[in-house]
Amino acid sequence: VSMNFAIVQNLLDFEADNGGFSADAGTGWEWGIPTSGPGSAHSGSKCWATVLAGDYPNNANWSLYSPLFVATIDTPSFAFFQWYNMEAYTSTAYDGGNVSVKVNDGSYQLVTPRGGYNWSSVVGLGEPGFSGTTSEWQLVVFDLPMVRQGDVFRIRFRFGSDASITRPGWYIDDFILSGFEVSSIGEGSSVYNALVKNVMMGRIEFSVNVAKAQDAEISLYDVSGRQVAEIFKGNLKAGINEFKFNSNLSRGVYFLKVRVGDESSTHKILFIE
Repeated sequence: VSMNFAIVQNLLDFEADNGGFSADAGTGWEWGIPTSGPGSAHSGSKCWATVLAGDYPNNANWSLYSPLFVATIDTPSFAFFQWYNMEAYTSTAYDGGNVSVKVNDGSYQLVTPRGGYNWSSVVGLGEPGFSGTTSEWQLVVFDLPMVRQGDVFRIRFRFGSDASITRPGWYIDDFILSGFEVSSIGEGSSVYNALVKNVMMGRIEFSVNVAKAQDAEISLYDVSGRQVAEIFKGNLKAGINEFKFNSNLSRGVYFLKVRVGDESSTHKILFIE
C-alpha cells in the first residue's frame, strides 16, 4: 500500500534577503549568487554556501546560525535543499557538515535527518555528517522531538575540513519551516497576525488573530497569480480564528494572501508531494 503525503510550509528562499541567518565573524559561509559548486541556487538566484565562488580552505570550523524560532507545536520539523562536494573517499570522510539545535538556554545538540547522515563520522567534524558529492540538489528533513510548544530555539549548520585537499563545499537553499514561526512572519500589522502552521496530507492549517471583528478574505494563488482556492470570505471574530483547508494541489510554490480590513499580507509556501 502506498500513500502520498503533502506538506505546505513556510519557506525562506533567501532571495530578498539572507533569511536572518548569520555566520561567525571571520569565518566562511556566504549568502548570494553561487558561481561554483552547483553553479546556481536551487530556486531563484541566491542561496547560502560555505564559499560562493571557489573551494573552501583547509582546517575550517565554520558555523551558520538561523534566526531564533518559536515552536507552535510539539516536535516541529524543518527541511532544506542542499548540494555538496566535500572530501570523502571509500572508507573515510575528511570534510563535511551537520546540523544541531539549541533549545532555550541549553547547549547545541546534534540532530539527525530522516534516513540519517551518509557518514557516521567526519574527520573535520569529529561527528556524523554529510560528506562526499551529490549529483543534484536534494531535500533533507529533520524532526525536533526535543522541542516543545513555546520553546525558543536556534538551528546551527556546522562545516569542518581537515588539513589537506579542498572542494567546492556545502550549499543550502529553500529552508522550510513546519510547526514553528520566525519573527518575519506576520510582523508590521497592528490589526492582525497570520501564522501558517504545520500541515500534513494536503491540509493547510493556519490561524488569524484579530484585535476586533473584521471583514476578511483569504485565498491561495499559484506563481502565475491565478487564484487556485478561496479559503474564506466573511467576518472574522475578535481573537484567534483557526483555519483548516484540504487541498489537492500539485508540488510547487504558492502564495497565501490574507486581507483583514484594509491591511493585507502574503505568505510564500512550498507544497511538497
